[in-house]
Amino acid sequence: MKKRVFMLLLVLVICMSATVEAEDIKDRELFPYYEAYSAYADSGRFWIEVPNSYGYIDQSDWFGYPGILITDGNMEHTCLVCQMENGYRKHQTMSQARQSNGFYKEGKSVTEGKSTDGSKILDSYEINGLPAWRVEMIDQDYEMIWLKDGEDLYYLMYPVSDAEYADQMRRMANSFVVVDSPNMKAAPETDFEFVITDGAAAITAYIGNDFHVLVPDTLDGAPVREIGETAFYESDVLEVVLPDSIEVIGPFAFSGCTHMVRLHLPSALKAVPSGMLESCFRLDWLNLEQTQIQTIGAAAFWGDQYLEEIGFPDTLESIEHDNFVMCDYLGYFSVSDTCVGFTTDADGQVLLSRDGKTLLHAGCWLGTDGDGYIVPDGVEIIRGYAFAESINLTTVTLPDSLCEIGGCAFFNTALKELHIPAGVERIGTMITDKGPGTVNIGNGIKTYFGASGSAAETFCKQFDLNFVEEKQEIETIK
Repeated sequence: MKKRVFMLLLVLVICMSATVEAEDIKDRELFPYYEAYSAYADSGRFWIEVPNSYGYIDQSDWFGYPGILITDGNMEHTCLVCQMENGYRKHQTMSQARQSNGFYKEGKSVTEGKSTDGSKILDSYEINGLPAWRVEMIDQDYEMIWLKDGEDLYYLMYPVSDAEYADQMRRMANSFVVVDSPNMKAAPETDFEFVITDGAAAITAYIGNDFHVLVPDTLDGAPVREIGETAFYESDVLEVVLPDSIEVIGPFAFSGCTHMVRLHLPSALKAVPSGMLESCFRLDWLNLEQTQIQTIGAAAFWGDQYLEEIGFPDTLESIEHDNFVMCDYLGYFSVSDTCVGFTTDADGQVLLSRDGKTLLHAGCWLGTDGDGYIVPDGVEIIRGYAFAESINLTTVTLPDSLCEIGGCAFFNTALKELHIPAGVERIGTMITDKGPGTVNIGNGIKTYFGASGSAAETFCKQFDLNFVEEKQEIETIK
């Protein structure tokens, strides 16, 4: 199917023709965070912003190269974003190499500043530190933007018959980021405000304009040891790479970085502070497993909607409240058997404390098999928002060991009823700005079942919910 889609794109390239005037596309404006999402080729090394109304097919391999095929909402126009890494070439089959060799040579010429019989250079500039060339495809109704990273080439190819669509593609190109590039250069000292104390530098603010930031390991000759509180607050960065010299990150250091898709943490880091990555809506990769983190503060990942999986290091001992609120696509946790404080179920979808007494969070795909979920015996606390956004979850069985159900624990699930064991003493618990409070636990649950005189009955009366008495023996669990 992917080959057929790409061949259709080639037919469109061959059949259409137009005259393209050079335009100034050096504007670095990105799409507002609520208008786009980050997309990447699973086998590739790049990210790019895509408008929410567009679709994309990842891993649209073209003769062995990873890429993304993007279509507009009406399926009328198609853009191909592709990576032609030098390292991939030696792994191609003979047939793939023959088919792609001419295209690679075309890109090599363009990225050397030479127009060809097939490509006329219209403009040259930089995108996130990479040299870029925009070209007209001669006698065709398409443009290309070629980018060069060492010997590796990347390109975007899109039609220009629709001026509005073409303009969006050029804006989209501004967000293009190559990750883990060996050619990445450290940001200059002038991009940071910092203080030096006892021979060590602490960054207090990022004031640069780059989207792709490699933090230097020294500033004014002093090793960089700390990223201060709110240092990158609401920055437009797409990727940040922190050096291993950093040992401390302050609260809310990257809060509100709504465009950031990738954060590379230092290996010596021992604590994730409160709100560190709060409202990083597009973040979908970070390397927690490669750190020495022992504690994760409150709401550190709050609102990171595109995080699909989180891995934790063996050193992790504690995770505070509200960490996975609005992590709508978080489906899996990666935790080894030797992790000090945490474990998961067999599928990696449910995060539990190592002693099995606290259920912290369940992934968004829980319940898709239609079997519901049985909370393991021994669980005493279900954290707030634990099952929130498990939209396919239709049934949950709670154990007699359960003592507490946190606020909003079952929000936005498919649950219609819930049987609450008699031993549950606290329901709807929530830590708010004003201190501990009580809120509802499920916005779609129609009926609660529980023992007469139980905390479940009191909870239902407080929130005017339908309560059905069922015979249970109430035991006080100490």
